[in-house]
Amino acid sequence: MERLYRQLIDDGRSTHVVHGVHRVLRSSLNEAVRRQRLLTNPAALARPPRVERTEIEPLTADECRAILRASRGRLNGARWSVALSLGLRQGEALGLMWDDVDLDTGVLRVRRAVQRRTWSHGCSPRRRAEPACGHTRGAECPQRRDGGLVLVEPKTRSSRRPVALPPPLVAELRAHRTAQLRLKLERANVWDHTHDLVFCTDWGALIDPHADYRDWKQILRDAEVREVRLHDARHAAATLLLLQGVDIRTVMAIMGWTELATAQRYVHAVDELRHEAARRMGGALWGAASAEPAGSRQPPG
Repeated sequence: MERLYRQLIDDGRSTHVVHGVHRVLRSSLNEAVRRQRLLTNPAALARPPRVERTEIEPLTADECRAILRASRGRLNGARWSVALSLGLRQGEALGLMWDDVDLDTGVLRVRRAVQRRTWSHGCSPRRRAEPACGHTRGAECPQRRDGGLVLVEPKTRSSRRPVALPPPLVAELRAHRTAQLRLKLERANVWDHTHDLVFCTDWGALIDPHADYRDWKQILRDAEVREVRLHDARHAAATLLLLQGVDIRTVMAIMGWTELATAQRYVHAVDELRHEAARRMGGALWGAASAEPAGSRQPPG
């Protein structure tokens, strides 16, 4: 297994990916031990490579504003305001229902997320070696089942959380709700009424995360912003909160983090706050002049 891990690293995979492979193997082989197919779990003895912590380079406030401008007027344009101001994960944002959002009190509750499940064959018994339909993948089976986009509960207690809405976002969500209701009336005969989703397709269905990602990339191009991952919108929200002096524990609650180590990856923001705190302390003890950045002082005339 360690040879496999080294090969993955040599092939350009990150240490985070290799650790994910290790966790899946360990979990699968633990199940094999439980079912008495194996005596011991070889993955328990294997040593995965040490995870390399990379410093996050988030979007700047100016870049975030450019993205918000580019998203105006689009279907589900408020989706990106939610991403950048609240830092919701992709699945959490796409799984929001209007019952989760109280625009009067300005509170949103994260209760579920969109997840893609692998399709299973429906053409033959589950234990049959070769499916009767002749296709290898369950997604290609004419009688496929138990797959596609589904709504699931968050895995951890911290992920199920209330989040306060900035007043401008409340106004934007109200406008989005009005536009969505208008579209729903126009397409009443074809509208999918299964879920009352905050962000949905133009016929009311769950948005495919792949389509959501393509929309994000297009908005980045329209905004003329450097290409970043969709998850970097979450990093941007966390960084902006920290730079505004929000307590780290409060940021953790908003983001749904469980480990302080996750917050410590935002060292760039924390360092800036430390310097700002030092400048304020200097101003309090030695006067306003000492609170100025060192390079901004004029030499005595």
